[in-house]
Amino acid sequence: MEERVRFTEAMEAEYLGPCPSGYPVGGFLEFAFNTLGVTDPDKVLHFFGGGVKRGITVDIRPETNPTVCCDVTKTPFEDASFDWIMADGPVSHIYNMLLYGIPANAPDEKKVLTEAKRLLRKGGMFGTLHPIVPEDVGGLVREKTYAVITEPGRMVCGWHVMRRV
Repeated sequence: MEERVRFTEAMEAEYLGPCPSGYPVGGFLEFAFNTLGVTDPDKVLHFFGGGVKRGITVDIRPETNPTVCCDVTKTPFEDASFDWIMADGPVSHIYNMLLYGIPANAPDEKKVLTEAKRLLRKGGMFGTLHPIVPEDVGGLVREKTYAVITEPGRMVCGWHVMRRV
């Protein structure tokens, strides 16, 4: 029988921090972990992880107290060192410039995906919550996209699941 992660509201509150996070509350984390096959949430690497209190977080903003403070396209981790990576944040350069006015030095989506591919073991899974479907990068292939309503009255985002081949 497949092992599944179960999250109560209290566990979800413990996992998500006070810093704004794009992960919706009310069951999204349980859903996301299960679509990625996560068996230990504390071993998930979170790109742009400022809104996450557990797991391994990477964020360029020191005030979010990430595990590692750096650009997610240039992490210090060894190749093939993770089974699961989640990205809550700017995975599309053009989208960020148009919607948020983030400058041209914002992370390029292909560089983010290339770093995820480098860090994932073969068969490892990458999930990102974003309104734009990411392009396949050689060796990291999108398997499925799910529609997710982030909050009532807000836009629908995609939960994009990709596998390292």
